[in-house]
Amino acid sequence: MFGMSSSARILRTLRVTTGPRGLPSAVQCRSLGTDDGRRLYDTGIMVTNSLTKKKEPLRTHTEGILTWYQCGPTVYDSAHIGHACTYVWFDIIRRILSDHAGLVVLQAQGVTDVDDKIIARAAATDQDPFDLARAVEQEFAEQMDRLNVQAPLLTLRVTEHVSEIVGFIEGIERHNHAYATPLGVYFDTDAFGADPRFTYGKLHPKRQRNTEGYATEDAEGAGKRKPADFALWKAAKTGEPGWASPWGDGRPGWHIECSAMASRVFGSTLDLHTGGKDLAFPHHENEMAQSESFHGVAQWGQTYLHSGHVMLKGSKMSKSVGNIVRVDDLLSQHTADEFRMLCLLTRYRDSFNYDDDVFARAVHATGRFHDFSERCRLVVSRAAGIYAVYGDEERALVAAVSDTKAACARHFVDDFDTPSAMAALLRLVALTNQYIERNQAGGTVSSAAVVEAARCVESTLRLVGLSGPDFTQSGLTRWSNPGTTSSRPHHTPDSASSHADAIDALVQFRGTVRELALATIKGATKGSSEHTLAVETLQQCDLVRDRLAAVEPKRYVVRDLSSGSTWQIK
Repeated sequence: MFGMSSSARILRTLRVTTGPRGLPSAVQCRSLGTDDGRRLYDTGIMVTNSLTKKKEPLRTHTEGILTWYQCGPTVYDSAHIGHACTYVWFDIIRRILSDHAGLVVLQAQGVTDVDDKIIARAAATDQDPFDLARAVEQEFAEQMDRLNVQAPLLTLRVTEHVSEIVGFIEGIERHNHAYATPLGVYFDTDAFGADPRFTYGKLHPKRQRNTEGYATEDAEGAGKRKPADFALWKAAKTGEPGWASPWGDGRPGWHIECSAMASRVFGSTLDLHTGGKDLAFPHHENEMAQSESFHGVAQWGQTYLHSGHVMLKGSKMSKSVGNIVRVDDLLSQHTADEFRMLCLLTRYRDSFNYDDDVFARAVHATGRFHDFSERCRLVVSRAAGIYAVYGDEERALVAAVSDTKAACARHFVDDFDTPSAMAALLRLVALTNQYIERNQAGGTVSSAAVVEAARCVESTLRLVGLSGPDFTQSGLTRWSNPGTTSSRPHHTPDSASSHADAIDALVQFRGTVRELALATIKGATKGSSEHTLAVETLQQCDLVRDRLAAVEPKRYVVRDLSSGSTWQIK
């Protein structure tokens, strides 16, 4: 649960009351009415709701506050990029909801830390299952940090909520939607479906009629009345972990975990539920049924969003199949920004085939944005007091900035259409580069117009979680001293040192020499003394760059652009 100070405040805001075992009281929650009788607040964001199979407004039960439960990892083995895509996609969505739409996002995420897979892997590797789960969860958290995925407001572990889960199952039993067998307790889908208030199979109605589509996790269950019925409580086997319960020692079934943990925090109403597409059925379907039974509501979960699959050679990436690329392997070859760009260039709900060509697009786009930022810094630092230049070209560029901001805002609220937003930013990058190239030779590049373009691009990329530079913190837009003509930037705290001016002068001198050498090579005859001297000069420029990069303890990294050079401290 929340700490006492925040728990009471947030739960009061959500109008959740609690009953025995700290669970929301089904009777008290029902007295508020069903979703049909409650006022919902339109966030202004259109989403593709897996529940209704259509695009519709994202609505919340409390104005300005979004309650969100997300299925987290089953911590038995290292994460692969299929998992990483899901968490990065939903991290991007979370940032749009909070930083763009201005919602207070209360996100809770479950962690399955006791499960058949964990027990089997622990036995195969001669480990304690709880030690294995803790180690894999820690690895997962570190990988999410490296991918710049924000931690959920609440992390809910199954082993820390067993008593609440037992109470939840008892509530379902009281509503006559569960039955006990020698091997555990099962949810009775026939009894649930016979109640006119409820419908089983809302997420996948076709599969509801096709019993072959059900999970096989309960195939060995003795006394199951119907293939669609699923385990709420599993009787402990010899050597397996177990907890005391009214049905004997055992442990929770898979689906019941999320229902009980999410209900402990959010009660009978939930605005948003997310996870991978493969969780829609049976996992989310069964969560929905259990929660509706316990709370006595016709619909638990207002909106369901499901992310697409990552395919490798035409097949869904899966640990059980073995066709996976692990997160650590990914980050040994690519940066977190490049991977996030891959996710930004793909709709969160679309499946895609992971290959070198797909990643090359992401690497190329990331490089274009980075080079654009560096180029803007170089141009502005060399623009000699011409912020005031503002003619027709500058007005056109600033108008393009305004159009780009409006386009990104429009795409973000249209089912989180990040591919279209990135395309709009790349068009602005191209327009700004063209403006610079047309005016740089004559020394009439407007710092004001370039700064606005850079601010737009960089602030939008930061909003969706990329770790790019920040023009507003660079010193490029600070007040200049009266009577001066230089607009060279103040150094940021990262680059401020007694050597900064000397490094700046050296890099600018090297850049000028390098440009002259390149021009000579282009015009001179190969093998001539002029050509040979220019090649040697370029080699010396490279030597200077390499020596600056090797300086300790601070390394000065020089980047050569199409026009000039810039540097930063690493």
